[in-house]
Amino acid sequence: MQLHKSLTDRDGINLWPSLSTSSPSPRNEFVYNYDSHPSPLEGHAAIRVGDYKLIDGSPGFYNDWYKPDHVTSNINISDIRYWTTKYQLFNLKDNPNERHDLSTSKPYMVKKLATRLASYEKQAVSPNFPELPDPKSNPQLYDNVWSPDDPNERHDLSTSQPDMVKKLAARLAWYEKQAVSPNFPEIPDPKSNPQLYDNVWSPGWC
Repeated sequence: MQLHKSLTDRDGINLWPSLSTSSPSPRNEFVYNYDSHPSPLEGHAAIRVGDYKLIDGSPGFYNDWYKPDHVTSNINISDIRYWTTKYQLFNLKDNPNERHDLSTSKPYMVKKLATRLASYEKQAVSPNFPELPDPKSNPQLYDNVWSPDDPNERHDLSTSQPDMVKKLAARLAWYEKQAVSPNFPEIPDPKSNPQLYDNVWSPGWC
């Protein structure tokens, strides 16, 4: 197989041994939700290296658990904009709930992670937002929704196209046979006791 020139300088990590044997992951670095917009409402990006996580920009609407959609209290857009040019640093091993910002006490770690995040940003491919949209994607052609045909799924074709139903159902059954059953242990791992993590289930790697 010949790789495109733009892909030859990329690398990766084989996680299969870790996944298949439940052994520690070889990954020690992770980038979250990179957004190339200069001032996105829900943050710019975050990176974890080892135990430390650096958030570049807004952490989101809430500084705690993310509330259901019907809860609209405590949403303050001005607070979100306040974070646009700021960093937050957390030690996820000691503080999995991210309540103790270390950005002022550990400026060297902020600089280290910010530099690493910047290196990823330089490799990022800019999103494709064409200035002249394809006229075939005009939402007026599709009940004021972008994209063709029936994107709102309002017209059930199961009775008029039984052959297609059969084809897709067979394909879905094929995937189901390959699916791995979820792991729901009857005896939870004592290390995931929420009392160990300020009443939150497991700190998780992220």
